[in-house]
Amino acid sequence: MASPLDPSRVVEVSVKAGEQAVEVAVGFLRLPGRFLRMVDSTEALLARADHLMDQAERHLEHTDGLVPVLKQVDKLGPDVAELLRVTDEVRRAVLGIPGVGMIWRRGQSAPESEGSVGS
Repeated sequence: MASPLDPSRVVEVSVKAGEQAVEVAVGFLRLPGRFLRMVDSTEALLARADHLMDQAERHLEHTDGLVPVLKQVDKLGPDVAELLRVTDEVRRAVLGIPGVGMIWRRGQSAPESEGSVGS
């Protein structure tokens, strides 16, 4: 024979089942809100990424003119070294001219005497 059911136990189990059903239903009701927040944050992220891409494109447009210059920078070092070598040769040649040493010393003392006269 089946045991008689305790009415208070039946009510207690029914209430618990009802509470669990309500929790699950509330969870399902919150899902669309969570989904919409995810979509909103994803849209904001995509908008930021689009903005960054636009900025990168503008910066690349500005640097297009630099590329030919940068390609010639490697030639600049040897040219500067050659210019310094030739300048040193010219300086030595000028110092070899008789009387240049005296003119050189006179040129160095001229700014000092001008500075003292103006004071």
